[in-house]
Amino acid sequence: MFDSILHKAPAAPIRLNPDLPAELERIINKALEKDRNLRYQSASDLRADLRRLKRDTDSGRSAAIATAAEPARQPITAARLKKRRLPALITAAAALLLVSVLLWKWPPGFLSKAPVPGARRVLAVVEIENMTQDSSLDWLGSAVAELLTTNLAQAEGLDVISSQRVRGLIRRRVKEGERLPPGQTHDVAREAGTDLFLSGALLKLGSRLRLDLQVQETATGKVLFPDKVEGDNIQSVFTMVDQVTGRILGRLLPGEAPRPRRMWSRHGG
Repeated sequence: MFDSILHKAPAAPIRLNPDLPAELERIINKALEKDRNLRYQSASDLRADLRRLKRDTDSGRSAAIATAAEPARQPITAARLKKRRLPALITAAAALLLVSVLLWKWPPGFLSKAPVPGARRVLAVVEIENMTQDSSLDWLGSAVAELLTTNLAQAEGLDVISSQRVRGLIRRRVKEGERLPPGQTHDVAREAGTDLFLSGALLKLGSRLRLDLQVQETATGKVLFPDKVEGDNIQSVFTMVDQVTGRILGRLLPGEAPRPRRMWSRHGG
């Protein structure tokens, strides 16, 4: 379904319903446009076009009734019955189209334009990629993601998706041992139903390690907080994660003191 939405051209509405007005077909095609810049930018724009179509349809029908004086009552034929049903069909199609466009363009929770004061936000640590060119450190990216998940989950006012849930969503997209393709961290966050997601990379600068992270809004992809931290070696990862946890919580939940709880498993020393 996702592949069809993103890559395949939809069937022409006129083929599904030959009686569909040309303007309604144009509205549907604009709502299903692959290029996000050419699609409707807001639900209000879509509603305005649908209201304009309904107005023009109603006025056209009224003009036809006023100018076409019928000499006698005509029997209700299948064609006339179909015309009478057209406004109802337009209304039903418009409602369905509106819901479909909103569900496609926005993830769960799109009806709230801003977080409700006091509401808990939902975050997932999706992936920390090993960019050190040292395959023996592949485990370290997963360990850092686990540490971040555990630390952030201690915060009041923030719900964090479990590492098991995130790994399950990733396994749907890649085979065991493979990396998540670029750009799909956003898709994983959407499927997890989060407000925010955290991703990043682990790099090696000589003998030092560097952790680059960014917190993004799931709905828009907007980067809310980029950060980076360096350490002398693998043993410094504890301190690196604690430092960045405090800064992330300071940005997302101002005034809340971080309460990191370390969980660590050494792999290969």
